[in-house]
Amino acid sequence: RAKNQVSMIIYEENEFLRLISRDSESAEKLILRLCDRLRNVSKKFTEAAASMKKDSPVETGASGHRPPDHSTSPGIQAKGSVRVGLVLISQSQKLIPLLPKEGIQIVTLPYTVGRLPVENEPESAMPIDLKIPDSTPFRLSRQHFALYQNPDGCGVLDLGSALGTGLNEDYLGHNFAKDFGYLKMGENKITAGGIDSPFTFTVLMKAV
Repeated sequence: RAKNQVSMIIYEENEFLRLISRDSESAEKLILRLCDRLRNVSKKFTEAAASMKKDSPVETGASGHRPPDHSTSPGIQAKGSVRVGLVLISQSQKLIPLLPKEGIQIVTLPYTVGRLPVENEPESAMPIDLKIPDSTPFRLSRQHFALYQNPDGCGVLDLGSALGTGLNEDYLGHNFAKDFGYLKMGENKITAGGIDSPFTFTVLMKAV
């Protein structure tokens, strides 16, 4: 995805492989990216299997989600001794009817977001915490992104969506340079489904 005017050359598969084999730096970047994707696929299957074993539902309000309660929430262990609170808030008109006005307090990670399947469409192989209706042409994928945690902190992981996930000024997904990006303290903007998508969120992260 280009921000400015560019010139593009299209290579056939054999020509591409021949050029890569002669450019060790590009070959290394490509191998690292493919390894990163393989790790993420393995991670998704592992988390899907673990999620299916959960048998203790989280207490929720009438909206089906737990509203923010910063006074009692123990927070999420982000890194070392730092604990943070995460709140997912609607930032677009299309999401206002679907999310509580005060947002959704995230109490466990990963927290997954995806499209509600349409008629005769199979459910996502991965359990989805927040299912959002969409119409064709779809901007959302059935498993689109997750609020995710690794040993270095909390962030956003694109789940192999068709159009990618915007995080602040960066883009995540299989058509971009990476699948994961870290959240910053304060407000973070997430756009699911490409530039000008109507599905935009704010993730508020602060120490608790």
